[in-house]
Amino acid sequence: MMHNTPHVMINIAGYDIYTLFDGDIRFDAEKLFSVVNPETGNNQSIATQKINIPVNVFLLIGNGKKILIDTGAGENFGPLYQSQLLVQMSFISINPEEITDIYLTHVHNDHTGGLILNNERVFKNAMIHLHENELQYWLNKTNLKMARTDVLSPNKKSFINAQKALSPYLDNNQIQTFNSNTNFPKGFTLIEMFGHTPGHSLFQISDPKCTLIFCADMVHSSELQFKNPNLQDGFDIDKDKGLVERLRFYSEMAGSKIHLAGNHLPYPGLGRLIKEGNSYVFVSMDRNN
Repeated sequence: MMHNTPHVMINIAGYDIYTLFDGDIRFDAEKLFSVVNPETGNNQSIATQKINIPVNVFLLIGNGKKILIDTGAGENFGPLYQSQLLVQMSFISINPEEITDIYLTHVHNDHTGGLILNNERVFKNAMIHLHENELQYWLNKTNLKMARTDVLSPNKKSFINAQKALSPYLDNNQIQTFNSNTNFPKGFTLIEMFGHTPGHSLFQISDPKCTLIFCADMVHSSELQFKNPNLQDGFDIDKDKGLVERLRFYSEMAGSKIHLAGNHLPYPGLGRLIKEGNSYVFVSMDRNN
């Protein structure tokens, strides 16, 4: 699916925010989502259909910066997935060399794949920012050695791809780690939401008029997870903690006026969460500004 030329979705804290659609990942829902059977304690799948997982990247322009939130999947999903990030950037006359900073929510394949093309750096002038826990975890040789190939997460290929994506930037001193004590750019706040990965990070951007949270992988399928919030996510490294954090996040967001920007929410990936009974409904910004 190709989307039209990106346009400014919202302006917050002096940043014009664009959604750049990178592509769709086709996935078997039964492999990704499950619930715990209270009688047996075992996981059981509740969905059998194939789903499209959209991949969005966010571009912020303002305050002397051109910032990307994540970089899409790049070449990590083979020839059937054609990354659109660079095409989308070209539509609004942004060259990769102009990007000043890239804030990574975490180091999974569909968030860091766009860092490289043909094993070369794409963003030669950008500083890459990621949580210190992420860098330590994904570059750990023992973790790579122990990782399995028959599970979604942590999967051995994810470690290999992480090292492939990050190493060229490490070699060129283009990586800075952050933690809860780090000073962030104007309007930015870090929200540590561990469980999905050891350093899974959300970024909140605020001004007196609006608050927006880049919510990373708090949702992969709005259709299934908002309808069935108790689903365990197969991509979570710590599945129990991931579910607890996800349920808390959904509840807090539905009781607020905060806007969400999701890497895997339906394009343009911005909107608000509303609670309906025991479920949630995502209202896209293109219908509810």
